[in-house]
Amino acid sequence: MTSCMQSAETLASFANDDLDEQTARVVRAHLLVCARCLRVVEDLRSMNALAPTLPEPPIPADEKASILRAIAKAAEQIGRETPQQVTDGMQRGNASSTGSDIKPH
Repeated sequence: MTSCMQSAETLASFANDDLDEQTARVVRAHLLVCARCLRVVEDLRSMNALAPTLPEPPIPADEKASILRAIAKAAEQIGRETPQQVTDGMQRGNASSTGSDIKPH
């Protein structure tokens, strides 16, 4: 690695086991001589291990209501259509079959 500051993305990929073997080998060699990067990798791995234990953030009430309305509408629509019609509507981007009336912020 030419510069520790330029390798943050590579260190993150290494911590996630997302590197090809050749690049991972280069990173492992670098970690043998660079305590700073080793600490970064250890910290990233600790955070990765803790992430699944964090509670999911609550869904705001208005968004939850919108999602539930869209699900109810989709369920009603599905009850009137054959499975093939629902699939065809989803492929065409038909709002009544895809639940696309949910609006992002």
